[in-house]
Amino acid sequence: MNRVQQITLKLLEVLHTMPDGQCAEGVLKASIDLLIHPNSLRSEFVEAVEFAESNDWILGIRPMLGATKWSITDAGRAEHLKNRTR
Repeated sequence: MNRVQQITLKLLEVLHTMPDGQCAEGVLKASIDLLIHPNSLRSEFVEAVEFAESNDWILGIRPMLGATKWSITDAGRAEHLKNRTR
């Protein structure tokens, strides 16, 4: 498993544990960085987010002002649960 895949799995884990399944981007990256060592590079985080979004595991809510909020989808929850059992 490569580094971006690890970050993607942690991204799904963090969003899955959020009460409403949503998290602001800055908080999401900080939460992931608490779970992996060394901390993710910004480019790795962006690549993981783009990969998860392209697979419809997460959905970005992009307001005109403010940070993007990320939300886990049903497909993302299923992927998280599938990988949690490995």
